[in-house]
Amino acid sequence: MFFGRKETMKIKVGSLFIGGDGPVSIQSMTNTDTRDVEKTVQQIHRLEEVGCELVRVAVPDMEAAQALKSIKEKISIPLIADIHFNYKYALTAMENGVDKVRINPGNIGSSEKVREVARAAEEYGVPIRIGVNAGSLEKPLLEKYGGPTAEALVESAMNQVQMLEQYNFNQIIISLKAAEVTKMIQAYELISEKTGYPLHLGVTEAGTAVRAAVKSGVGIGYLLLKGIGDTLRVSITGSPLQEVLAGREILRSTGVRNIGPEIISCPTCGRCQINLISLAEKVEKELESFPYPLKVAIMGCVVNGPGEAREADIGIAGGRGAGVIFKKGKVVKKVEENQLLEALMEEIHSLAEQNQASADTSKQTLEGPVEHHTRTIAIIPAFNEGKTIGNVVSVLKGVPLIRDIIVVSDGSTDSTAEVAKDLGVKVIELVENRGKGGAMKAGLECTAADVILFLDADLLGLTTSHVYDLIMPVLEGEAEMTVGIFDKGRVATDLAQKVAPYLSGQRAVRRSLLEDISGMDMTRFGVEVALTRHIENSKVKVKEVVLEDMSHVIKEEKMGVIKGLAARAKMYWEIVKFLVVKEHN
Repeated sequence: MFFGRKETMKIKVGSLFIGGDGPVSIQSMTNTDTRDVEKTVQQIHRLEEVGCELVRVAVPDMEAAQALKSIKEKISIPLIADIHFNYKYALTAMENGVDKVRINPGNIGSSEKVREVARAAEEYGVPIRIGVNAGSLEKPLLEKYGGPTAEALVESAMNQVQMLEQYNFNQIIISLKAAEVTKMIQAYELISEKTGYPLHLGVTEAGTAVRAAVKSGVGIGYLLLKGIGDTLRVSITGSPLQEVLAGREILRSTGVRNIGPEIISCPTCGRCQINLISLAEKVEKELESFPYPLKVAIMGCVVNGPGEAREADIGIAGGRGAGVIFKKGKVVKKVEENQLLEALMEEIHSLAEQNQASADTSKQTLEGPVEHHTRTIAIIPAFNEGKTIGNVVSVLKGVPLIRDIIVVSDGSTDSTAEVAKDLGVKVIELVENRGKGGAMKAGLECTAADVILFLDADLLGLTTSHVYDLIMPVLEGEAEMTVGIFDKGRVATDLAQKVAPYLSGQRAVRRSLLEDISGMDMTRFGVEVALTRHIENSKVKVKEVVLEDMSHVIKEEKMGVIKGLAARAKMYWEIVKFLVVKEHN
């Protein structure tokens, strides 16, 4: 279970941010000759198509350093120059517009040369990644520690950090790579306690595809789950495209980011009557560049497939010479086996078009008349949730039924509003903190949708399936309101919601019910109680929805134990105060 990232310095790399509340980004490295601009650019474009967010190129000589200008002009993602030994290559790379350089200050020469690199990096606004590798540690450290231990890696990195800091340069990112997974994990855990610089995760010399994916999944995945790491590269002996796809899968599997499609498929058994392996491979290939976070199931048995994969947004299940297409576990179409792939992709691209229409709608300004044709919208009240708001919004953008997304930044002083704006959704920025009730009301005033989905901004493990489970009972008339209850997420949050489900911030509700609540903005943290009380008094049907494997970041984690407990006490006081006032009225 992902428990939230450790706070690190936020560093701008081209158009992206690494560290702080910036998303954990995916990197790769070209394997073309950098001097061959055309081939290098072609590979970078293909990498970008499958989800690469930063790309590194080797700079073995001055000709390669000069080629960086032409490469930079033809690509749109940040470009990183990989420099060894010759500091002049780094200076030329920065002159030619690279967004970051990877060097080891200790191997580029005298202190004067290090100072020149730091001075140029400061002038051009280019951050530096210090890349320490177990295979190339300094001889004194190897002798001191008896080999390339985790402690030796950390000391090497900190020594090189100090080289740059002495020249007042602090736009630094650090990597500590080893081929041995346990050593790599230990090194990153150690340095995470010693510095607040962003960390670039990776297992070096990991091998070919399967071996590298397993080693990186274990090493990088473990650290991400502990909240360590700000960007990553999966090193594979093979196509760099595989690196990006593996990196995407690690981020999705750990719950750190919900990007791209999740493909689930059964391992096959004696009941399987179609060529499922070939079909699954073709679907994966077709969806390499698909941008939306859909869950797609490829199942071999028409009897059990739809039921076993009911959480999938869309899927297929094979039978004898034919199969079915299902959505959310419900069969919608029967198709001949030779048409299964084509039919599935048509359905998926139809969802993609709906997603794009939803994204276009969400980019419209809040100025101007309210749109009455909107059916279902999501409102996310948020106070200083820059680290988590992006994941919540990304999931919602993958649900075509959500026609609009409104983030209400409730007096936030961090990057909450900026993160949401970057994702293309509507943002209301309140100057002062009004409490949850006030933020929710501000969102309501900007829409006339007849079904409102409220979600907290600090959710962990949210999926499109959770969203459907919350909104569908209301849309289909099964209930007037749903209330989401965490389960199998974290013990503390599971227990709290089972004891007091009316405190849940995850619910879908018909607007007509909300309009009857007076003084919603005065309830502050008691707004969930107010909603539940009002619904109970109105005698309408409420459905509790179990949200498996979902939780949220608790206040003590966000603010520290003392401040977190104080904030929690304040929240409970607001709730009690509201209940007392309601009883007297």
